[in-house]
Amino acid sequence: MKGVQEDYTKCKEGFSSAKEKKQKECANDLMTVSVKIKFFKWQTRRLKKHRITRLYCIKGASGKVTVDDKGIKDLWKEYM
Repeated sequence: MKGVQEDYTKCKEGFSSAKEKKQKECANDLMTVSVKIKFFKWQTRRLKKHRITRLYCIKGASGKVTVDDKGIKDLWKEYM
């Protein structure tokens, strides 16, 4: 049983060192300009995809919530 435990410990150390080496390689790759540009483009696409393009409801001064387009426009006119 002791030999199995030693083999397990050696394998675990080998995997952890390989994992650490791969993490360092990935970190170095992230420092390159091309990866930074790709990451920036990916982030801007993600933000554009989730951007709110329309206001769906608004609460007036009286506390009433309006959801129709005409009512929202009228409430904005009141605020202005």
